[in-house]
Amino acid sequence: MLSEVELLENKNNYIELLKSTNRENIDKVIDMLKASDFFEAPASTKYHDNFKGGLCYHSLKVYGNLVKLDKEYNLQLAKSSMIIMGLLHDICKINCYIKDKKNVKVGGNWITVDYWSFKDELPIGHGQKSVIMLLQLGLPLTELELESIVGHMNGYDKSDMFDASNIFNLDSDTIWLHLADFIASYYERSHVDY
Repeated sequence: MLSEVELLENKNNYIELLKSTNRENIDKVIDMLKASDFFEAPASTKYHDNFKGGLCYHSLKVYGNLVKLDKEYNLQLAKSSMIIMGLLHDICKINCYIKDKKNVKVGGNWITVDYWSFKDELPIGHGQKSVIMLLQLGLPLTELELESIVGHMNGYDKSDMFDASNIFNLDSDTIWLHLADFIASYYERSHVDY
């Protein structure tokens, strides 16, 4: 769905935005992402941006939505926080997607198509895993960034021990990343149907 030129433009834009934060250890985060499949992985198996480069594409959309929401509602969120939250909220998905093939019936004929499956070797919670990965790399996170990344999955985190409404009630600004991700995932979604 994305051309090689678009993949490269997204990667370069993403890296430049991260660098612009001047955050301590941001280079470690960038190096880890470059060494992973982040810039080629899909954002999901079938729900949104399930194509090569979809994870980076989705993250850029979420950041863009945060910027729009910040302006529309005069939130006055720090630009560096919007970059960190928007671009890094889903890094837990790196090296989890596996490209495979399956047979599907299209127009009465069976054809073989590529598809993505997902295997998480460390299923400790979506937002929680992203935060842990960032902290392990020494990236300092503000309280808002930490809470927003953990809470962005809201009702989609299947853990019985997690309730994002507790985070949202503690700091109402934590809802904005969830809302920006929700818009990118459902309202602006692109996906490949099989």
